[in-house]
Amino acid sequence: TAYSVDGDATGIRAFSVYGDTTVNNDGNILASTTNANAYGIYAASIFYDVTVTGSGDITVESYNGDAIGIIAIGLTGDINAESVFYNSRGIQVQAYYDALVVNSGDISATSYAQGSAQAIRAVSQYGYAEVSNTGDLSATSTYSNSIGIVAVGYYGAEVYNSGDITANNTYANTFGMYLYTKNGDAIVNNYGDITATNYVGGASGIYNLSNDNDAIVVNS
Repeated sequence: TAYSVDGDATGIRAFSVYGDTTVNNDGNILASTTNANAYGIYAASIFYDVTVTGSGDITVESYNGDAIGIIAIGLTGDINAESVFYNSRGIQVQAYYDALVVNSGDISATSYAQGSAQAIRAVSQYGYAEVSNTGDLSATSTYSNSIGIVAVGYYGAEVYNSGDITANNTYANTFGMYLYTKNGDAIVNNYGDITATNYVGGASGIYNLSNDNDAIVVNS
């Protein structure tokens, strides 16, 4: 458990420069702060691989900052991320090359005011973004985008999903899934129920865009 008022609250922080960073968590984590960012697990490496696995439940809460359950890869426990004024993310992977997320836990991401809510976010700057999810996902926001799964990769983006996805918003856009790639295929295999609800802005169950190659959606 990590509590803070004016500083970041982090349950587990692991960092490496010239080696791999690996975190295996099977315990429950609570990270709560008022005026800064809250992270359940923050794992980073400058030059090598980052892997996060485990089966513990993660709860992150922030009033005036971002709330992010995991910055890294993979979980089987439940994640609840809540932020009042800023962004809320269940799992966020930012990679220079390939970005991979494998998740089987339920994720709830909620932002109550200006921030966006994204249950799973995988972004690769010069590689491939891939998400495999079997858990139920929920993303709720009011004034910024609500997205169940984001997969953006320069050389391709792919999502396999068999969990139920619910995305709710009032004034901004709502997406069950959002995929984009510039130089590769954008591929969706969906076997779960997707509900995207919006009262003022647009709502899309699956948004799948490839700039130069194929965009493929298999939904059942």
